[in-house]
Amino acid sequence: SIDGWFNEKNLFFVLPLFSGIFTFLNLSKIKQSSSTLPLKKSDSSWIELDTVDSTNNYAMALVHEGLAQHGKVVFTHHQTKGKGQRGKVWETTAGENLSFSIIVQPSFLLTTQGFQLLATTAVAVRNELEKLTGDEAKIKWPNDLYWRDRKTGGILIENVFRGTQWQWAIIGIGINVNQTEFTGLQNPVSIKQITGQDTD
Repeated sequence: SIDGWFNEKNLFFVLPLFSGIFTFLNLSKIKQSSSTLPLKKSDSSWIELDTVDSTNNYAMALVHEGLAQHGKVVFTHHQTKGKGQRGKVWETTAGENLSFSIIVQPSFLLTTQGFQLLATTAVAVRNELEKLTGDEAKIKWPNDLYWRDRKTGGILIENVFRGTQWQWAIIGIGINVNQTEFTGLQNPVSIKQITGQDTD
């Protein structure tokens, strides 16, 4: 069962990745500008981009180039072609939202346990959102983040398998933060619209 999977052995693998990410971001980096970093080998656990088509695409490129590291985060101020489930595009306004991907090596998981990784991720992100939006933050399984009946964000995990080995998982996360105008999305809402103030 899902409940049985949430134990200390498994949670330590994913949850620490989120605690540092949200603390480091402090949501203040949304409105800062930076130069796009080239694709290069680095010991840094953080890659910050001014703009990119998709943080998942960038992270996957690191995997294919042999430059991926467990726990590395790819963050962008503007994602132009963010991915959603079933080929949908995640719309973002530059400098207004959180768009990032986390590279993980799910070494202790079986290739059949993809939902467990997704479920753990969703719970971790939902818990962080609750700190900002209150206890009406919830998960619409399997991968949507909601406040009441409106969508605040989403999760997309893309995987790399080699035979029976699950080598890499790219955990893509998008959260509506300060954006207030949306087109082409059904029932979106941002943290700003919920709280009535900018998050910065």
